[in-house]
Amino acid sequence: MQTQARISATLIVAGAIAVFGAGCGIGIVPVTVTPLHPTVLVGGTVTFTATVGGAPLPDAVWSILEGGGGTIDANGLYTAPSSPGVFHVIATSGADVMKTGIALVSVTTSIPTGGLVISSPLSLDKTSVAPGDILHGTVSYKNTSASPISVQHLVIAARPPGGTNSGGPYYDLAPQLAAQVIQPAATLTLAASITFQSADPVGRWYSYTTYQDASGGWHDEPNVYFTVGQPVPPPVGIAVSVSPSAASIVVGGSSTFQATVTGTTSGQSTAVTWSVQETGGGTVSAAGVYTAPAVTGTYHVIATSVADTSKKGTATVTVTGTPVIAVSVSPQAISVSPSGTTTFTATVTGISAGQSTAVTWSVQEAGGGTISAAGVYTAPASTGTYHVVATSVADTSKTGTSTVSVGTFTLIPAQRLTQWNPGIPGGVPARTTVCATVAAATYGNGTLDATGGIQSALNACPVGQVVQLSAGDFMITGTLQITKGIVLRGQGPALTKLKMPVGTNANLITVGTQWFTFTQATNLASNAVKGTQTAVLTGNPGLTVGEIVLVDQITNPAITEWSTKSPPGDVSRTWFTRPDRPVGQVMEVQSVSGTTITFTTPFHIDFQTAFTAQLTRFSNLDNGPVVPSVKYAGVEDLYVSGGSGGQGNIWLSNAAYSWIKNVESDFQDGPSIAIDGSFRSIVRDSYVHSTQTPSPGGGGYGFSFSWYSADNLLENNISWNMNKVMVMRASGGGNVIAYNYMEDGWISYSTGWTEVGLNGSHMTCPHYELFEGNQSFNFDGDNTWGNSVYITVFRNHLTGKRRSTPPLALTDTQNPRSIGLMEGHKWYSFVGNVLGTPNQNPFPSSGYVLDSPYPWTDNPIGMWRLGYNPENWNAAPDTNVTGTIIREGNYDYSTNLVHWGSAPGSIPASLYLSSKPAFFGTNPWPWVDPTGTVKVGTLPARVRFDAMHP
Repeated sequence: MQTQARISATLIVAGAIAVFGAGCGIGIVPVTVTPLHPTVLVGGTVTFTATVGGAPLPDAVWSILEGGGGTIDANGLYTAPSSPGVFHVIATSGADVMKTGIALVSVTTSIPTGGLVISSPLSLDKTSVAPGDILHGTVSYKNTSASPISVQHLVIAARPPGGTNSGGPYYDLAPQLAAQVIQPAATLTLAASITFQSADPVGRWYSYTTYQDASGGWHDEPNVYFTVGQPVPPPVGIAVSVSPSAASIVVGGSSTFQATVTGTTSGQSTAVTWSVQETGGGTVSAAGVYTAPAVTGTYHVIATSVADTSKKGTATVTVTGTPVIAVSVSPQAISVSPSGTTTFTATVTGISAGQSTAVTWSVQEAGGGTISAAGVYTAPASTGTYHVVATSVADTSKTGTSTVSVGTFTLIPAQRLTQWNPGIPGGVPARTTVCATVAAATYGNGTLDATGGIQSALNACPVGQVVQLSAGDFMITGTLQITKGIVLRGQGPALTKLKMPVGTNANLITVGTQWFTFTQATNLASNAVKGTQTAVLTGNPGLTVGEIVLVDQITNPAITEWSTKSPPGDVSRTWFTRPDRPVGQVMEVQSVSGTTITFTTPFHIDFQTAFTAQLTRFSNLDNGPVVPSVKYAGVEDLYVSGGSGGQGNIWLSNAAYSWIKNVESDFQDGPSIAIDGSFRSIVRDSYVHSTQTPSPGGGGYGFSFSWYSADNLLENNISWNMNKVMVMRASGGGNVIAYNYMEDGWISYSTGWTEVGLNGSHMTCPHYELFEGNQSFNFDGDNTWGNSVYITVFRNHLTGKRRSTPPLALTDTQNPRSIGLMEGHKWYSFVGNVLGTPNQNPFPSSGYVLDSPYPWTDNPIGMWRLGYNPENWNAAPDTNVTGTIIREGNYDYSTNLVHWGSAPGSIPASLYLSSKPAFFGTNPWPWVDPTGTVKVGTLPARVRFDAMHP
């Protein structure tokens, strides 16, 4: 059962906490145990083998997780117990406990010969439930005979304490599969669920699968146990407060109120409904925006708890006088490059009924640029300080002003900046020609394996065209590979769903080369200098224009710091990099002239001959023939779930100018979306969530940048309910992580530990990456395997506290912070960020301060925690961090101040965009404005998430 497999992996990892420290990204090395899902008779035997990367694990130590689950000897010979059940066989390296693998063995009283057999054992998504919870189960059967097999029913059954298979009481999961014929070699999958009620018995339940054959006989499989708990108690102690508690507003004016609900229990709503107590006392919107009536007086705005409508909070509003029109402009201050553009918005308050809320735009200074009627400002070619003015149409004496600084950006030194011009020039291509349409009905709408049919359509599709999937479910049992410039497109994530049975040892979709490696390494003849686009080689291995290649170098101790877990010669120095080559960059050849190679993008960092800088080519075999990268391939408008084996759901692997767009990725083991060895690709408008494995070790990551991937764009996405919401492992620079919402990273066995949110590192040595305009519970650079350098964190909202979105129940008891940097990180720049939220509850701590005090403590909570070591809380702050960090123009809600490291300067709207992105619509941009009146506006990705999690 997959749920039990997660528990066993958790136990293994938990044992490593004493060595590695909670919250660190513990790198469990995947061990493959064969067979993975055997079925054996009671008292029978089966021999298991363990391998790592295809090579035998010579020092495997074998064990059984469950007491009474059988025995296994030193050679992997397993002997089943006398009772049926599902048990876990574990292989662990005797020399390295972080090398581990698990197999599930089904022990049964009979094994059909040449008939219908379990191909994927019953998997329940929960080990415990309470009234109101939904339990989901999946199971797959395969016809191993040479003839069709008829079944009358296929059921996932559930029995309460004291129940029996035949005698009930019956709590079967729905739906059941009705009578049908299963063809030879065909697989039949049942996914069903049950919702528990308050009247259901509590205690230890069991579930099992069974089918009825053509003659009426039932075939019961082993039991899988789960617990039904007590009903959730009724709400107690709920209280509602409204802020501000009193307000004075002119007639016709407006004000925004906020409500805070305390005392709710896990799973209860903290929402309120709004009303005005007095008839004719004005109106209030669902968002708490109150509009005063035309009549003066005293009125009361009421917030009523949704969880307990007897609980209310009240604000008193005094409505006075005639309205006074006021105009505000956002942003209030901004920096724009010469001839650059930006968009302003204006808000007019104090308007009486029937008056216009429009404004006219102008630039105060002659020669100070131009501005359109829509508020689009174009800067002059000359530098200077100018003023954009918005004038009320209703009262032309009322204006609002924004200060515009036209010039170059000086808050971050030039040596810390690079060219951030990520993704596909012109954006994601719009492909319209459909080469093939694949219908879910052809494959039983998820009951039959659709892998071969979809793969055949992909293989036959001409470059530049689309394989269109219908609405419905598709069962996928092996990796779908997109190896040329085509698109796999669904009808939308809510309609087209690709589901891989949990436990399948494969990722679901690969765009590019499934298992790339490198070939034909050639030394550089001279240094490649940051900012330039040309390198000279010692020889030309036959490079071609448009080829995607790698430039890298061995460890330069002035830049790279490996962790103590990665000493010289350790295998970890080959993870996500060529051996001991932590700094690299994927690039595209623009032109070739003898041994002089020009690239389409600049070098983001120096590559030096003193550190054996090399250019290598991509292959799928070590030192094999060159394999071209896949360009202009895409995955769009679908849902994927269940990718396992540590590979995750979607993998951009040696891909260029490719994209993932409007995809929902769910319940993976491995990265939900991985970008490895890839160049100028885009992941956008997508939602990844709810990993199978919310524990360190690589199985529960949202987004991953690895293998020197460079100049890629991750924009307008959501990552939620992961172990780490994102990681960067030896990424190649020029990548931009922008305008994403990333929330609720956690560890299954340590829910109080505040995981890393936005993450500039997880394997040495990411460099010159940009984090702009995101919202997350924190930013940190972990040092699990080493450091990262020259990371820029710009105009993000970092709340300092996980949201704990239901059904999660997380309390930040350990290592809370808005911004942290662990030991070893160098030359980070934090500019224009907003830390915390207004009136944020620090529970279980007592309050917030600007910088976390040393000796390190979690109370009070420091908005900043710099240079700490999570494995040694007594270690003093690392001067590598504190001595190289830049902090400019960051606002925090602990001091309610903007803090500058030097003299205040102008903060540009963006470090990679020239104008407001289209997905912001009418919302203000930049949405994070530390120097403005409104510090935090609307992030579209957050709005999408809130709509799904009201």
